[in-house]
Amino acid sequence: MDLPKGFSNEVIEARENTSDKTDDSIKARVSVSPLKPGGASFKTNVLIKKSGSKYLYKPSIGSALFCFIFLAVGLGILFYGLFPLFKNNFDL
Repeated sequence: MDLPKGFSNEVIEARENTSDKTDDSIKARVSVSPLKPGGASFKTNVLIKKSGSKYLYKPSIGSALFCFIFLAVGLGILFYGLFPLFKNNFDL
């Protein structure tokens, strides 16, 4: 029988392997393997426990710095291109 799109054998095997355990922690019940291979080679999100029944995903510091680098380069190029206009007091 073929699996529906988006499911892989690793996910099903991981779920079957963790169902035998008696440990009730969230780490034992949640699979951390990606559904699709590839993507970032660093941790992009962090799971934080907000309250007894509420969990929250937040971006990791590494992903925030990665995005900031692209923002800084883009703004640098923009201001470098606009600098001659300010230097000449908008005389065209």
